[in-house]
This record gives sequence, structure tokens and C-alpha cells, in this order.
Amino acid sequence: MKKFINPFKLLIVLAVFMTSQSSVAGPREQAKFMNDRLVGTNISSVEFESAVSLIAGGNARQAAINITQRPDFYNIKLKTFFAPRTNEGSSNSVDFNDYSATLIGMTRDNIPYTQALTGDIIYTGTAAANSGTYQQDSNDHYKALHSNRVDLSNSSMFIQGTQSGLPGSVINSTQAAGVITTRASAEAFFVAGTNRAMTRAVTMNYLCRDFEQLHDITRPPDKIRKDVSRVKPFLNDCNGCHAGLDGLAGAFAHYNYNTDTSSMEYTAGVVQEKFGINAGVYKRGYETTDDSWVNYWRVGQNSSLIWRATSAVGVTTDPVFGHSAGNGAKSFGQEVASSKAFSACAVKQVFQDVCLRSGNQLSTADHTEIERIAGVFEAANYNYREIWVETALSCMGL
Repeated sequence: MKKFINPFKLLIVLAVFMTSQSSVAGPREQAKFMNDRLVGTNISSVEFESAVSLIAGGNARQAAINITQRPDFYNIKLKTFFAPRTNEGSSNSVDFNDYSATLIGMTRDNIPYTQALTGDIIYTGTAAANSGTYQQDSNDHYKALHSNRVDLSNSSMFIQGTQSGLPGSVINSTQAAGVITTRASAEAFFVAGTNRAMTRAVTMNYLCRDFEQLHDITRPPDKIRKDVSRVKPFLNDCNGCHAGLDGLAGAFAHYNYNTDTSSMEYTAGVVQEKFGINAGVYKRGYETTDDSWVNYWRVGQNSSLIWRATSAVGVTTDPVFGHSAGNGAKSFGQEVASSKAFSACAVKQVFQDVCLRSGNQLSTADHTEIERIAGVFEAANYNYREIWVETALSCMGL
């Protein structure tokens, strides 16, 4: 009897054989990998051969640096990469805006990434970009930058400025907090609701953790507002998120996005009315009277995030209980940006994009490498481009 050969098994054998024959990538394959993952658009033959030569000569780092200086890295790659952070649905199908623009400009100019949550900083087009001027009540300036295909790598077309110095700005330098206080961020996370959405947006995008992952029922409930019911299963459910969440969300008590004027509001010394919504649900709950915040997640299971802003301006730490506290969005941003989790999150996001692995797909070696790159990132004064370079080198098959 003739033995039947399973064609699927044959294909598997052939695939294993072919993989074993090409498991070690050469300089050309490595240069292609770098460009594909760091930019994803066609590269000129001159630039490609330069990358191949650098890699073959033992200078793969410079090859990666050169690729991250290509205009398409800013105009295409980072535009798409940052877009999901700017809206509650985490979609990249949104208009270019001041949130994405600021992160792109900071990357180009090697501005410490911590300023993404703390700085009085914004990027706009110049007169040469023919995109009009920044408007507090419209995103038209950034739509024009996109439709005009303005080169964001060109410092004569796209420049750094201050949020407090923009025409019609409602905040000063002490109230500006990086992308948190951009118009796009306000429209997405300060609109309606109770401003808890902004806290969630920050923990998801800059700590890589949603509230379910921060859930801790051992935290004090004294900052939970009146709109949260205390009936069962409060202690095992609502308290686990709201104790930490409401403690931090007070930082945004003076901010609001006004849908009638299409602009952000800042009411100095006056708590936004939204913080008193549904106050009758639990009348003995916390009443927000100022923009103070407290970080109860410094203690307990979430101490693993390694919070380190003990000496940051505007942040104090309780010597007995270990909780930190401050006032306003800027000091809140400092609290988050100085944590180890902030650095590790930045690396994880790039690692997923470049190496195509995340979550349960990460091996022990991957976790070790992410920690190493996070250390390099911090040592480089939070230079965000350094993450892309180090991650490309890590995954290119050297």
C-alpha cells in the first residue's frame, strides 16, 4: 500500500527548513527591517545603501538614528502612532491636532518626554506653512498643516511655543500641563462628564494601565465623591477604582471644555459645576472645593509602579502614610512622569509597534529588554527618539 503524505505536514517541514536557512539577517535585511518598522514608507536607494553600509561596518545605531531623522518618521509614522491618544475611542482615524503635533515636535527637538505631562509647550505651524494661526475654538490650523502636507521635520515650518503665550489663552505657565491642557485633549477628556476621563486617559497612555489594573480595595475612600453609591458591592468593586481615581481627579477641578464655544475653560479658584453632579447619591461623600489631589496608589499593590516625584515642585509626600499630594494638573503630571512605570510604558508602546509583541506575547527576555531600554531612556534625559532607536536595534536580528 502506498503511504499517503500529508501535504500540511510537508508545508510545515518546508517552512521550518526555510526559516532555519534565513534565521540570521544580514545588513540588507536589517536595514529593510529598520526602515519598515521605524518609518514604513519607501526609502531612497542612497539612504538605504548608507544604512546597509553603516550596519555592515558595525554602526547600526547610527543607521537607526538616520532613519528616525527622515521626514516620513514625523509626517507619517508618528502622526499615526500618537493619534489614538488624542480621543476617547483610541482611534487613529482622527484629524491632526495640537496634542499629536506637540508630541511630534518634542520628539524631533529631543525635548524631555516628561514635558508631555508637565510643560508649558505646544507646536504650531509658522507663517511659511500657510496654515493660518492657532485658534482656541477651532482645529483648523492643524487640519491645514495636514492638508498642506507641511513637513513637520522642518524647523522653519513647524515650531515650539508656549500654551500660555497663544492668542486668547485661558491658562498661564503654571496651569499648563503638556498635552493634558491642549485643546484636543480638553475636547476629548474635559468635555461633559466629571473629568475622571482625563485621569483614565493619562493612566492608559502614560502608565499603560486602565483602572481595572489599578483596582485596589485597600485604599482609603475619603476622596470618593458624592455621585458614587456606597451600597453593596461598593467595598469590593467601586471603592477599588474610585478611591485612587477620585483622589487624583481633583487636579482637574478648574478645567472644562465648553461645547458652545468649542474651547477649553479654566476657572481659577472656582471648581467646575460638573464636580457636583449627582451629589444626592451619597450626601456624605467628598465635596471638591479646590484642585488638590492625593495619590493613594503610592501605597499598596500599585507601589510597584515606583512613584518617585518626592522632590518635584508642587508634590509633597506624607512621611507617615506615604501618600503624595499636590495641586493642579501640572504637579499631577509631574507625579506621573517621574514614575518608573511612565518610562516603561513609553518603551512598551514603541516595542509593540516595532517588534510586534505585547502583553502575554512578551517573553522574559522581552521584559528584561524593555527594562533596559527604559533605563537608557531615562539616562538620555527622556529623549523619546532614543526608545525608537534602541528598540529597532533590539528587534532587528543583530
